[in-house]
Amino acid sequence: MAAPMLKLLGIMSAITTACGISTAFKVPEERLCRLLALNAKANGWETVVFHPAAYNPITGQIDGITLHKGVWVRHLTSTPHIVYDRHFSRNATDRATARHTLQQLERLGTITLNGSPLPGKREVYRKLAGNQELLSLIPPTKILRADSASGLEGMLARYPTGVFLKPSSGMQGKGTIAIQQAPLHDGYLVRGRSHLNKPYTMIVKDHARLLAWIGSHSSRVPYLVQPLLNLLTAAGEPYDVRVLVQKDGTGRWRISGTTARQGAPGTMTANLHGGGSAHPLDPFLTKQFGRQQAGELKEHMITSALQAARNLEQSYGRFAELGLDFGIEPDGRLWFIEANSKPGRTFFRKLGDHKGELRSLSWLLQYARTLARQSALRRGTVVNPAADAYHKSFHS
Repeated sequence: MAAPMLKLLGIMSAITTACGISTAFKVPEERLCRLLALNAKANGWETVVFHPAAYNPITGQIDGITLHKGVWVRHLTSTPHIVYDRHFSRNATDRATARHTLQQLERLGTITLNGSPLPGKREVYRKLAGNQELLSLIPPTKILRADSASGLEGMLARYPTGVFLKPSSGMQGKGTIAIQQAPLHDGYLVRGRSHLNKPYTMIVKDHARLLAWIGSHSSRVPYLVQPLLNLLTAAGEPYDVRVLVQKDGTGRWRISGTTARQGAPGTMTANLHGGGSAHPLDPFLTKQFGRQQAGELKEHMITSALQAARNLEQSYGRFAELGLDFGIEPDGRLWFIEANSKPGRTFFRKLGDHKGELRSLSWLLQYARTLARQSALRRGTVVNPAADAYHKSFHS
């Protein structure tokens, strides 16, 4: 007997009620959830968006929301066959709840699209540096330990143009710090983004005060120290390149989107959440480097992104998608910046690339269907017995 087709897709997200109204909801990444729900429905699936705390292990049900006639409505469902984790934790309690919910669902047979989270940035750098094709792209990186300033002092001495600090597990540019010597002020120029992603600039005159101030940051969260790379346009704006890689329905890694992300002059990062803008990659690189070098750089980034995705998956488990970020210095020197296992798709909208956005979501759903079929074949049974029993009774 053929295995049942995928019936229920769960999107785990930090949804909340709006202003305490139980029938109105705040849905993070609402456009992504809406487009996924519409695309899934067109392919015969149901979709539920749910908070990690909304799963009841006693009843095996989820108190989530579904899209009904264009409106998000509260809906009680069974456990989904597939879960797409889009929950961004605010604190350790949040993370523990999300992890526990996924573990409970997986024990019932639910498949998580991205099977494992990525470790901290330092571990990712170390793993990718083990590949000879990627080694030259990894910036020199030190761990900044809260009980010792020697790492920062050594990097400041080695790189007089400045150093860049970032949280080992940070995202969206939050908490990043750039430090440069400021001879005119007889001190240091410090530019950064707060943990609320607000930019700031200050002058620290005393070396000891600088180390004490940095120590107060690194005592709260682990930080990495790297040389301050010259990742600026000819006009002085910071920029980077995002390459979105995904599995298609065959499980093969493919490039689903690229963009150049540009920040405002005087800022350090180009992340879209920090006020950056998105630009089509080809004309942006051509303006900076000329057509031939731009083409070579793009090809290098695409090749490296696909290689990095394969390496990370071999090391840390299954992924459905990854966002790989690259920086380019004015002489064309290419650097790998970081990997993101929960990449956003805002750049598609900012570029006006609706076709690319839909293709990206289509590949995601195709891969989800493939995982469900493979699971059913391995088990010789349905993907998720509880979910299938629920849907059979629901539709009877």
